[in-house]
Amino acid sequence: MINISKRTESMHRKAWIPYGPTKAALEAATIAWAESLSKTGVTVNTLSPGGAVNTKFGTGQISGHGIDPSTIRPMTVWLASDASDGFNGCRFVADRWDPALPSIEAALGCQESQIFPRPERDSPLKRAWMDIL
Repeated sequence: MINISKRTESMHRKAWIPYGPTKAALEAATIAWAESLSKTGVTVNTLSPGGAVNTKFGTGQISGHGIDPSTIRPMTVWLASDASDGFNGCRFVADRWDPALPSIEAALGCQESQIFPRPERDSPLKRAWMDIL
């Protein structure tokens, strides 16, 4: 499962209510689903494009001022492939993908630590918080 999110610094901007806070909730749900499904072979991760995307949004259009929608393609394809097995409950930022690197290295370059602190309890999500890789 790939949940599309947004940049963390814009989740709590007053101009983005309720969109930003619901993306923060989606990030929390990603972690909960990833833990719940950890022994099933189903992985759940979050993917942020990395910024505003050139598309219609709300009542306006962000044309020529944001990220091309195709930016998420390489990271999405990698997350949907067997190559991403073992990455569960993780957060990735698509515009950091470096096509010059092997896919695993490009993916690791896109990974961020989860937006919530690592839980004090034991978690099956070994790669979700970058400090425990």
